[in-house]
Amino acid sequence: MTEHTVPTRPNRYYGYGIEVIEEDGHTVIGHGGAQQGFRSMMLGDLNDGLGVAVLANGPMRLGVAEFALKVVRAALHNQELPGVPSLDPPDRISNAA
Repeated sequence: MTEHTVPTRPNRYYGYGIEVIEEDGHTVIGHGGAQQGFRSMMLGDLNDGLGVAVLANGPMRLGVAEFALKVVRAALHNQELPGVPSLDPPDRISNAA
């Protein structure tokens, strides 16, 4: 499932039913899903044996799971936690026109 079958972006591939990310010397696998009103993302770090799952009733930024995994990884290695990413104000709507 983790073969680098189809390149999708730099250091990112689609395997056989799962995304494979090569980042900072770690292999991360994941898969997300969505339907009207719900969104989910699951990521697993194969090197450190860590994983996160994020479930949302409503919209969710896709980077939330990646941020959560970075926080857990930093805590495991007693490193400084990453800074919280900046978010657009909730009243800002992209391409509102």
